[in-house]
Amino acid sequence: MDRKQILYVINRKSGASENDDVVNEVTNKMVEINHPFEIFHLTGEDVSSRLKDKIAGYKPDTVVAAGGDGTINLVASVLSGLNIKLGIIPLGSANGLAGELGIPGKIDDALNLILMGKTRPLDVIRINEDHISLHLSDVGINARIIKEFEKEGKRGLKAYFRHFIKELVKPQRSFLCTVTIDGKKHKHHSYMTLIANCNKYGTGAVINPSGKWDDGIFEIIVIRPYRNWILKSFIGAFTGTFNLQPHIEVYKGKSAVINVTPAQELQVDGETLGKFSELRSTIVPHALEVIC
Repeated sequence: MDRKQILYVINRKSGASENDDVVNEVTNKMVEINHPFEIFHLTGEDVSSRLKDKIAGYKPDTVVAAGGDGTINLVASVLSGLNIKLGIIPLGSANGLAGELGIPGKIDDALNLILMGKTRPLDVIRINEDHISLHLSDVGINARIIKEFEKEGKRGLKAYFRHFIKELVKPQRSFLCTVTIDGKKHKHHSYMTLIANCNKYGTGAVINPSGKWDDGIFEIIVIRPYRNWILKSFIGAFTGTFNLQPHIEVYKGKSAVINVTPAQELQVDGETLGKFSELRSTIVPHALEVIC
C-alpha cells in the first residue's frame, strides 16, 4: 500500500442530498490504517486558488475529488501540469465520469480502490483555453435542460428528467453549427452538438460508442433535425447504435473549432458556463493519472 499523503477534496453538497457520511467514512478509514491524510472542504469563494495553496503546502501524492462531475472537473483543473494522482469518490447525481472509469459508488469501496493507487492515463479536452472537459460537453438542448435544473436548486436524476420532459414538449428550434476539423468545414442545422471524451452520460445513455478516454482524440457529435429524432435518439442511446442513426454526424480529431448561430448555452461535465458562439477544442493526451 502506498504510504504517501492523500488530500481529500470533499463537496458535501454534491448530488441529491448532503453527503454527511463521507467525512466520517474517510476519517475512520484513514485513521484505522494509520495513513497520512488531510481534508479540504469545497466551500466558500475562490476555492480553486485556496485549493492550489493547500496542495502547494501539503504536497500530497494523491488528491481525491469527493463529489460529482463538476467537483472532479474543478480538482482536475487544479492538478493540470502537476505530477499528482487523481482519485474519485462519486457523490453526484449522475456520476458520469466515475461510471466510465469503473469507480464503485459505495464510499468504502471507492476508498479501497484509492488506497490501491493503480492508475491509468486520462485525456483532457481544453475548451477555449479557459476550461477543460474530462467527460462530455455540449451546446443545445441538454445544456438548456441543465441550466433549468441548476436554477431550480433541486438535485438528482428525477429533477433532471422533469426538466427533460418540459424541454421536449416545447417547439424545438435548431441552430446553425459549423464544425471545422482537420482543415475541413461541415455545416449542419443542429438540436445539440457534443464534444465527447467518453462514451455515455450518467443516465446510461451511450452517445459515443466508439469513444475512448485515453486514445489521444475526441469526437464531435451533431444531432440534426430529423423525423422522429427523439425516438431514434433514445433507441440508439440504449442499444449502442447512436452513431448509426440517420440524424447523427460524428467527427474525430485532435483539435476543432465549432461555430454556432445564434449563441448557445454550453455545459461542461455537468456545469453550465453561459452562452457561446465559438468553441475551440484541443485534446491534451494523458494529461492526468487517474486511479480507476
